Amino acid sequence: MKTLRQVLHRLSQHHERALELLVKLGSSLAYYRNGNEADLNESVRLLGRARSHYATNPLYQAHIFNCLSTALLNRFEISGIQADIDGAVTHFQEALELVPDENRNKPVLYDNLCEAFTRRFIHFKVLLDADGAVQMAENALDLTPDGHRQEPIRVDALGRSLSRRYDASGDPVDAQRAIAAAENALRMVTAVHPDYVEFHMNLAITLHRRFIRLDNMPDLERAIALLRSVKSDTRNAGMHRKILGKLGLFLVSKYNRNESADVAEAIAVLEETVALTPDADEDSNEHLDYLATAYKARFQRLGDIGDIDNSISFLSSCLEQPHAVLANYQSHKENLGSVLILRFQAIGGIRDVDRAIKLLSEVVASTEMHKMQDELGPLTNLGIAHLLRYMQTQRSGDIEAAVSCFENVIKATQDSSHPMRHFFVNNLALALNRRFDQVGDLQPGDVDRAIALFEEAIQLCPDDQLRRAAYLNNLVVSALLRFRRDHDSSDIDKALVAGTESVRLTPAEHVDYSSHQFNLGRAWLTRSRESEGERTMLDTAVQCFSSAALASNSPPRMKFGAASEWSRCAWADKHESLLEACKIALELLPQVAWLGLPFSDRLEELVQTGNIVNAAAATSIDHGANETAVEWLEQGRSIVWGQILQLRSPMDELREIRPDLAARFRELSSALDKSNNNLSFESTGQSHRRSTAEWQALLYDIRENTKLKRFLLPKSLSELVAVGLPGPVIMLNVSLFRCDALILVPWSTSVKHLPLSEFSYEDATRLRDSLSSVLRTNGRHIFDDTRLKGRPAALPTDPDTDQVFVSILATLWSNVVYPVIEALELKPTSIDQLPRLWWCPTGALTFLPLHAAGMYDNPAAGNKLSDYAISSYLPTLRALRDPPTISPGNERKFKVLGVGVPSGSSPLPGTREELRHISGHVGLSRFVSLIDNKATVDAVSSGIEECAWAHFACHGLQNPLEPTQSSLLLTNETQLTISQITQLSLPHAELAFLSACQTATGDAKLTDEAMHLSASMLHAGYRSVVGTMWSIMDRDAPQVSDDFYRYLFRKEVPDYRDSARALHEAVDNLRLKKKSRSFLAWVPFIHIGA
Repeated sequence: MKTLRQVLHRLSQHHERALELLVKLGSSLAYYRNGNEADLNESVRLLGRARSHYATNPLYQAHIFNCLSTALLNRFEISGIQADIDGAVTHFQEALELVPDENRNKPVLYDNLCEAFTRRFIHFKVLLDADGAVQMAENALDLTPDGHRQEPIRVDALGRSLSRRYDASGDPVDAQRAIAAAENALRMVTAVHPDYVEFHMNLAITLHRRFIRLDNMPDLERAIALLRSVKSDTRNAGMHRKILGKLGLFLVSKYNRNESADVAEAIAVLEETVALTPDADEDSNEHLDYLATAYKARFQRLGDIGDIDNSISFLSSCLEQPHAVLANYQSHKENLGSVLILRFQAIGGIRDVDRAIKLLSEVVASTEMHKMQDELGPLTNLGIAHLLRYMQTQRSGDIEAAVSCFENVIKATQDSSHPMRHFFVNNLALALNRRFDQVGDLQPGDVDRAIALFEEAIQLCPDDQLRRAAYLNNLVVSALLRFRRDHDSSDIDKALVAGTESVRLTPAEHVDYSSHQFNLGRAWLTRSRESEGERTMLDTAVQCFSSAALASNSPPRMKFGAASEWSRCAWADKHESLLEACKIALELLPQVAWLGLPFSDRLEELVQTGNIVNAAAATSIDHGANETAVEWLEQGRSIVWGQILQLRSPMDELREIRPDLAARFRELSSALDKSNNNLSFESTGQSHRRSTAEWQALLYDIRENTKLKRFLLPKSLSELVAVGLPGPVIMLNVSLFRCDALILVPWSTSVKHLPLSEFSYEDATRLRDSLSSVLRTNGRHIFDDTRLKGRPAALPTDPDTDQVFVSILATLWSNVVYPVIEALELKPTSIDQLPRLWWCPTGALTFLPLHAAGMYDNPAAGNKLSDYAISSYLPTLRALRDPPTISPGNERKFKVLGVGVPSGSSPLPGTREELRHISGHVGLSRFVSLIDNKATVDAVSSGIEECAWAHFACHGLQNPLEPTQSSLLLTNETQLTISQITQLSLPHAELAFLSACQTATGDAKLTDEAMHLSASMLHAGYRSVVGTMWSIMDRDAPQVSDDFYRYLFRKEVPDYRDSARALHEAVDNLRLKKKSRSFLAWVPFIHIGA
């Protein structure tokens, strides 16, 4: 080509050979295998110029058209521009018109046009192109003499064209003709023929396509046998890889169809295929897609999250190349969307379903998709993604989007001939079910239509027992929904028949087994209640719920739902299995909020679990098992914090007994601790989940040792109090069933039970809402504003505020606190003799100021809690850890960090005075001051790790949507977040004073997870923390801090354990000042911890 270019450059364009050489160069560039888009552009330009100059020589003109078409066809593979493929088809047709039938090259032109139609059909899925490809293949074969060396190749090409058309249209005649053609091609050649292996593959592909449509197992078995017979033929490396790829894919089909089949061979074959395929090979992405399909199939059967992670990784790799060179780019996108949906269903994490919707929306909206007759797969998956997100978030737009997607799919398959119509009508029925469940009054006909569609799906379903079981299970749900509307007992009958068959068809190790048992249990429970609690039916329902909760491979969320329903059923009907149901539900909580999930996703999962912990504790109390109630409250509260503490637990005993496991376990624990809040990327998320799985497997091995069988398990009551409680701890359980106080005293494992008979769940909620309302009225916020403006200089006070506080605090005193005071036999005493109490509230009580409870309209002594005791709060008993190893008075190491941010968008001028007061008490040698620009995130983090005590005088930022992103605002409003604080390891930390706003206010949806800044400091390592329940005044903070540190440093050796008493005195001083008597000013200060 270089020579041709040089010759053409020297010749005049009018030279007699110039045109001939121009055609030669253009033709060479069209067929040049290593050509790039620039070469093909030049070929198209040159041949386009030459085509009109040979009108008197039709055969040569046909040659030019053929070369021009080839160049356009090859350029289309790079550009994806439809004009190129359309031009190729047109010019091939023009070439054919110029060549008579008797010309020996005419069959070749038919071959070429067949290929052009085929490529256009593959890309745009227009059925007329499939027809054109079949017609051209037939024409080429008609002109081929019997026995000609091209005859078997053209017979095979006809079979391939018929097979593709069958895949699109479903015409059984095309399948029969395609198989016959492929069999004929094979009979025409021997094993030494270069296309012998490919002919086997093409026949196998057609058989597999017919299996997909007709569910005819002999077709699949024959397809697999054909590929096995030639898989060892390696004469053509590329064809060998194709054979292995198809064999692996077909083995996956067998696994999906046959519950006894093993997918391990499929995965092994496909892993070998991927390893043999160069990255730049045209089949590389297809083989990765096949391997992703295999892992997806195994995940759907066994539920191993590592399999779905692998599937997502392989499909993500397919999308990393520029999509213009990927013929199957949209297909890879669709497949990735579908596996993201599966992972979301398994472990939650809203990001997965959000990403799936984005990917699938792009596929559906793409130009190519608009031109396809069959866009049902992407549209169906998009509807599923919207439906799942609706179930998580209750966004009405999602349920309407899901119904719309499924309706459009149904319209495209109205003739019922589509092989997957059963799947499509099932999906629409699911969406209608969900919409009826939420807004039945607005869409009363949804459930009737859903039942009809589920019955249609069951009728149309091929001989696939797992799919049939799923449709039957869905019918159970729909029938029970309609029974709720109509109270027609025939719907219960329908649900029982369908549910029983669904469970029968589902293997116990299948991921859907829990769901099917759960819904059958609901049907039996409904029948039991309609039969006025008939015992046998109730026992059957309980057995179903139990089987669902204990299913081996089902998602934890599903099992937890079953255990919760089991406990509710057992409570309502006084069934003897009640305590067992509660125990299993609590054991499942850490699995629902799985350590392998990002921090925020674990919290979101816990939001969905409701009040099961409080209900379980109430159940235990009702059965007289007070000790168990305490253990369950510990086990089921602060789940996420407990996981963090597990990763940081001492391992001395493990090192002593199993040193061979200790090092790796410590390494994994450290890695998981550090990666907890850095899982935004797919690769880091997968690495974290793999490490979690290994950590859990190692933990199982550790517990196999009899001396370590309780290693990192929830502690018994005796273990919880073994360190010695510093004083009485009052656990307040608020449930829908009852409210109780459980009182623990030092050096005793007995629990004193105090029923709070005058207090209820509704009372706690009402008081919380009343407090929230009065705070909002006065410009303070308790939990429903994202950004705190914090520590204003002054705010107006509503004249009715104090009266509201008097009412709230009086109710708490009379119905909650004073009964505890009486039970402990406490008496009013002088401030220096006051004992300490630790309150461990649950539910709405976590937002209420128990420490300030009292009868403030009666000033007599003995009418408020502060007359009897000094109050502290605990998120859990675990927060009372052993004291730090460094003595508080160690002059060499004891330092106090002071952080002040007086400037910013909302200035805090009082912070400079506040830090001056503290410095005066602490002494310059022991005080590390970081003010304004010095208070960077890095400097403060280092200071926290260096100093035993820390004082923060700054704004706070509470984020109820992302609790782990709640933060302290430092210089330039940079943020030190909960997630960053929990990454700090502070074994020697003692006291933190958060003189910021709302630092001890948690998330209203996660009342028992203590998701606030004060708790994060406690769990990061501080033994005592001072925080605030709502916004405080900038003028009050310096006075409270001054009095607080004056008390602590009255001794030569300050002790953090005096911090509760110091705060008590400081707040009492503030309360007694004439201008600061407002409850808003002094009530928010609280002490947490030891």
